[in-house]
Amino acid sequence: MDRYYYHGISDYIDERTLDIMLKIMNEGILTRNNVRDTGKEYNHVCLYKNEDGFDYSDPDFFFDSARKGWIDNCFFFIVSPEVEAQKAGFDQTNLVDEWRCYDNIYIDKIVGIALPFDVIDEYRKKFPDVINPSFDEKLKKIIDIATRRGWKIENSNEDGLCDRLDSELSRQKEETKGDSSK
Repeated sequence: MDRYYYHGISDYIDERTLDIMLKIMNEGILTRNNVRDTGKEYNHVCLYKNEDGFDYSDPDFFFDSARKGWIDNCFFFIVSPEVEAQKAGFDQTNLVDEWRCYDNIYIDKIVGIALPFDVIDEYRKKFPDVINPSFDEKLKKIIDIATRRGWKIENSNEDGLCDRLDSELSRQKEETKGDSSK
């Protein structure tokens, strides 16, 4: 099955998270050394890709998966499977679904975004000081940029979102193969 890569930003509902997303939407996803000088050993972009055979329905998978901490219910980017990435070895990480790209990922390789719309709506009711006009302005700008670029805009609070997106990608690739063989 063809699968997208996913690059998680944060699960924090705040303007700082939106600022990071806007920066990426302008510059691309930069390796950690290009974001902050952390040393050669961190010269990569962390990505997530669904791991075949891993039980994501297990409530305890949180500690074994990048998906739980950085993708489900978080702000993230959907990245083309054409990006060159390598699965992180277990000597580097204990996360079964972490991948690493050792180059910057430019805007042309980003195909979508996911935002935790349900949690944002909850915060809007409970924490009006967090979901203020400035937050809403940045959120609208993010959605406008993604729309203009023709990117997918998804709700990261949707159960099984990555599974659905990966299935859609595989189906599209199969349809394209079928069309080209005619």
